Order: sequence, then C-alpha cells, then structure tokens
Amino acid sequence: MVLYQNGHSYRTCISLPPPMGADVPMVEVEMAGPSGVFETVQGKVDTGAFATMLTFATASTLGIVDPAANPIRGGTAQAADGASFTYYVHRVIVSVHNAPGEDLALVLEAGFAAGVSRNLFGVDWLKYVCVAIDSQRVHLLRD
Repeated sequence: MVLYQNGHSYRTCISLPPPMGADVPMVEVEMAGPSGVFETVQGKVDTGAFATMLTFATASTLGIVDPAANPIRGGTAQAADGASFTYYVHRVIVSVHNAPGEDLALVLEAGFAAGVSRNLFGVDWLKYVCVAIDSQRVHLLRD
C-alpha cells in the first residue's frame, strides 16, 4: 500500500483500528519487556509532549516487577493538570502487524509511572514512523 501525506510517498502503511468498544486514537500493539514475551497492550496514541508513558500494571504484564528497580534512568514530569509524577525508564519492544509483509518493530525506552492511568504511546514513536489519525484508524507510515 502506498499513502501520500504532505507531498511524501510512504510505502509501508499499517492501519490500526481501535480495540472493540474504544475510539480512535486508542490502539492495540504487541509489546515485550525483559522477558521477551510479547503481550497485547492497549494505549492511546498521543504524540504531543511526552515520550511513551506506561502504567505500572503494564510493567507487570511485561515482566517488569518493580519499575523503580534498575531503570535505565528516572525522572519527574509534569502532567497537563500541573501535578508532578515520577517515572522510571525501561527498554521495551513494540511490534505491530497489519498484513503479511506489513510489520513494524520499534525499540523504545518507555517511562513507567504509578500516576499514569492509561498507556500513552508518545512522541518517541515519531523517530520511527509518521503518524496520521482519521476518524476510523491510526495509520503508521514509513518509507
């Protein structure tokens, strides 16, 4: 499939519909932590200000028992409501499949925070793909 956006041609386009009962820009991807076992993870595509930020429940699903233990790094950030929160960064692998030959794998350093109520797939995705969102799907575009 070839898609044109902003005058650029993209050969790989993976279109993700929202999970059952959810609205765009919610999507499901496969994600693996240190165990290497891929699990389905649901999140909101939000390439605004933050890098990918995931819940502690997702950390547990991915085999990261205690996100505060041995992170790549940690820090504090400020939410839109002004509240500060602490996060811990761990490496994860994101895998997205659309159809045979339309696969995408990303290695991300994702933040995990106790105060995050839902997974946010953030601005760091833009290092790897162009993201286009319409009323029915999230499209991940790549040369």
